[in-house]
Amino acid sequence: MNLPLIISSISAVAVVTSVIFAGLQLRYVQKQRRREAELLLVRSFQTPEFMKAMSFVMSLPDDLSKKQIFELSGSEKGLVLLWLGTWESLGVMVYRHEISMSSMDDYFSGPIIISWKKLKRYVEDDRKELQRDTMHEWFQWLAERMMERESKYPVTPAYLSAKKWKE
Repeated sequence: MNLPLIISSISAVAVVTSVIFAGLQLRYVQKQRRREAELLLVRSFQTPEFMKAMSFVMSLPDDLSKKQIFELSGSEKGLVLLWLGTWESLGVMVYRHEISMSSMDDYFSGPIIISWKKLKRYVEDDRKELQRDTMHEWFQWLAERMMERESKYPVTPAYLSAKKWKE
């Protein structure tokens, strides 16, 4: 075996190893970035305003008009807007794969689906009033994806599905 062939072989192995290492590092960084986004997601919803909005929206009867909701909300109109804006933003983030659909499902599937049932007519009224079909589009998209998931995979509460979990 001659020296140039040995050096060429070593160089080829070094390049292949470098490419594999770079790929692994890239995957690690992407996974870390997604985890940080999910942690930020959870922390951002641990605010008094979010909890107040959730409490208000969850207490609404289903299928109220925008006018009826605003009459019920009085000085708390901002809570509905905060709620809608939150799901709108998160819908975009899920669509862009910044947050995984399974994480959204784990954290918020219930509130998303329930609030869509409560606010669907509000959204339709808002679109008509503003002549803008894109109003709250990502909230609707996210709610529909959650409902699709639940139709394919039965909902099992964590206290049952993770009952045999061990440390």
